[in-house]
Order: sequence, then C-alpha cells, then structure tokens
Amino acid sequence: MGRKQRLTVTITVFALSMLTLFWAGWQWWSPVDSSASGNRPAPAVSHVVSFSLPTAGYTSEVHTMDIADSGVIDPPDYEHTWWIRDRGVAPSSAATDTTYLACHTHSGKSAQVVPCNMVTPDTVLPGSEVQVTTDVEELTYEVIDARTIPRDEFEHDAEIWDVNPGRLVWISCYLEDGRYSDYNFVVIAELT
Repeated sequence: MGRKQRLTVTITVFALSMLTLFWAGWQWWSPVDSSASGNRPAPAVSHVVSFSLPTAGYTSEVHTMDIADSGVIDPPDYEHTWWIRDRGVAPSSAATDTTYLACHTHSGKSAQVVPCNMVTPDTVLPGSEVQVTTDVEELTYEVIDARTIPRDEFEHDAEIWDVNPGRLVWISCYLEDGRYSDYNFVVIAELT
C-alpha cells in the first residue's frame, strides 16, 4: 500500500472514530424523549390552588404547610385547606404516593366562619367526588372511605400513611354534636 493510500485509510478511520465518539456523547448527554414511548413526565406542581367537596358544599383555597418532625397537623388558620407539602407528594395525575390535605374545625364558630365545619360523615359518603386544582391541572377523585378515627390510632393507620399512588387523604378534627372529640375525620379518595 502506498503512502497516499495509507493516508486515506488513516483519515477515514480517524473520521469514523470521531463520528462514533460524537454520536456516543450526544446519546449520553441528550435528554430522553419520553413522549416517543408514550410516557409523559409528571407535571411539576408548585402550587395547589383549590379543594372542593361538592356534596358537603365545601370549597376552599389551598395554602401550603409543613409539619416537619413534630408529626402534628395544625393548620395555621380556620378558613383554608392546607396542603401538607412534606408528607407524601403533590396532587398530580402521575402521583406516585398519597397527597395530604387538612383543615381546622371549630366548636365555637359557625360554618360561615369556619367552612371546614360543613364536612362531616353525613355530607361526605363513599362515591362522593373530590376536586383539586393545581397550577398545572384539574383533578377529580372519588371518595372510597370517610370515617372517624381515634386520635391515638391516627398516626399508625396504614390506609392513611402507606404509599398509595393517586390517593388523597383529607384530615380535620371531628366535632361530635358540635363539640370537640378525641377523633379525627378522614376522607380517603382515589384519583379517577
């Protein structure tokens, strides 16, 4: 093989090597196109806007709270529903765990002042609809359970705290005959 042919072979091998390296690098650093396989990434929720239990006549703006290591759910006011950001996940059509929301009841104030007082075992039954609006989508859930639970059993209830993709748990204090009790009222709903 002559000098000219060796140079041509060397240049060809070098060019093919560079193309292979370029292609491998592009594959490594390029974002995955999840829509090509039919899988879309979950929308990134940054704000939960509203929460509604139509059968109870209850609709509320949603604010955000954390409970940190205390484990105590104590919403900062009596007028709103609160998304517990540091437990479970944000509500989403692609949620991989449970979403937790809570509100306060008050035995000494009316439902006009404390709207959460409207939500009772009589107004929310299995099959009822729950609506949640986030900054990226509107979600509909169906109530699968609405029940009272003793406060001392609440933190150990697997149906409430286990990982359940697409589940929503809404929590309030339970008023028995208009008075505080040793129970929480819990609504458990599944994404439809």
